[in-house]
Amino acid sequence: SCLCLDTFTLFGLVLLGMREIVTLQVGQLANFVGTHFWNAQEEYFSYGTDQTTSVTELDYDILYRTGFSPNGGETYTPRVLVYDLKGGFGSLQKYNQLFTAEANDTVDWDQGINKVVSEQYPKNAYQQQLDRMDVDPNTQPVELDDQSVKTWSDFNRIYYHPYSMNQVRTHNMDDSISPYNSYSVGRQSYSDFERETESFDDNFRHFVEECDNLQGFQLLASVDDAFSGFTEGLLHDVRDEFAKTPVLCYGLQSALLPTQERAKQRILLNRTLSMTRILDLCSSYIPLYTPSSSHISRSGLADYIHPKCNSMYHTSAIISSAIETISLSFR
Repeated sequence: SCLCLDTFTLFGLVLLGMREIVTLQVGQLANFVGTHFWNAQEEYFSYGTDQTTSVTELDYDILYRTGFSPNGGETYTPRVLVYDLKGGFGSLQKYNQLFTAEANDTVDWDQGINKVVSEQYPKNAYQQQLDRMDVDPNTQPVELDDQSVKTWSDFNRIYYHPYSMNQVRTHNMDDSISPYNSYSVGRQSYSDFERETESFDDNFRHFVEECDNLQGFQLLASVDDAFSGFTEGLLHDVRDEFAKTPVLCYGLQSALLPTQERAKQRILLNRTLSMTRILDLCSSYIPLYTPSSSHISRSGLADYIHPKCNSMYHTSAIISSAIETISLSFR
């Protein structure tokens, strides 16, 4: 809407000339959108020493950070904190080929150990092929079957720093017994999450304190479920430390509402509470909906573009492209 664009224009003026931005992704829809966003950034990179490559106008250091892996190799990863439920990360592990677990991450204990290993989420054919390409760069890529995308890690193509991964262990994804669907549940889960993990003091501060000139936060928040309340809790901690630092929040919402009236009312309540409470903690709050069929038919998209409006993989890509375009002014 015009209101959103005007609001963002004002925010863009505040951030003019900015340097580092810390990105926060909260919830399943936010991570679908964020994965499309980071995959797109990866496509802009030019690897090797080809001097004929044109110089990009983007400053990657605004959203990315340099560092070193445990074996001394240089790394370049997104400056992002990703929050999701147990099961929401799919096959994505905290440690990867760039970052391995510390060998001294052990605790002296002589009372015996009961080891419980949960079943790992299986990698789809696309992710398996990416693993093979890491070993042999000559391996031919395979086309992603969108039917195989169940969570955002199924189409992820980048490596994250271990501190980026923040699993909310208080709830499981798609848990019908203890659903993660109300604002108050999310608010309480953030308190429980911080008390258990101290993620804000460890992971959040790690990214913030390495910035030379932190100018703002970019927040992608799923506000239809309990992550709306979780986001408020997170923002309270952010504001306690950075009272005047700009925060641009995208409140991500699904155009597809459930048919059950009570479930629909709960989602609308979550959105309303987000609009009122989160707005007070942000410099700018921009609500974004996944597109519906009617929206797409009126949008003027090319005839050969036929997104599936019931697929989060498809609709989140459209939102991501909008954020990609909007954020160009401060990248």
